Amino acid sequence: MEGELLKWTNYVLGWRERYFVLKGSVLLYYIKKGDKIKGKIHLSVSSLNATSNDYRFEIDTGTSIFYLRAHTKEKKNEWVKAIKLAKFEAESKMQNNPEILNSNINGSSRMINEMENIGITRLSMLPDDILTKKVIFIKTLTDNLAKLNLDFDNFLQQNKKSFSSEISISLNEFLNTYRVRNR
Repeated sequence: MEGELLKWTNYVLGWRERYFVLKGSVLLYYIKKGDKIKGKIHLSVSSLNATSNDYRFEIDTGTSIFYLRAHTKEKKNEWVKAIKLAKFEAESKMQNNPEILNSNINGSSRMINEMENIGITRLSMLPDDILTKKVIFIKTLTDNLAKLNLDFDNFLQQNKKSFSSEISISLNEFLNTYRVRNR
């Protein structure tokens, strides 16, 4: 699907018309048709909110929110339906691909730090499928580590009295050093 939508820019410029193209799980936008790509929205790692406003909808990427507005209610519904379908297909493809979950974890923490430090503009230069796989892998890894932390905390609470004070101190130091914190 492709066509014109209004994109909220800022309070000075307001709503600006942009040309959008839905390619797989990526929504590309241009200042006008035929121009170079102005930006990308990776739908597989974004959430869609069809607002109660007849013409508006939002896409939250986790780092920013894109406020979009169609010219008619019908066009809004077409875009929302197409985006939901593209998002669903991308998520289904990733869930059915075991390579994503079994990919190499070397450098994951370094990559997380780099992602936080360099911002979305550098990330948008990565190929779409690699970026999507890495984001999903990192989220899965973080979720699994958080669950392990919780299980380990429960184990320690249940067996607190069986440890000597020296072992308890060492375990607490270990936990404070290596605990995964949810953000």
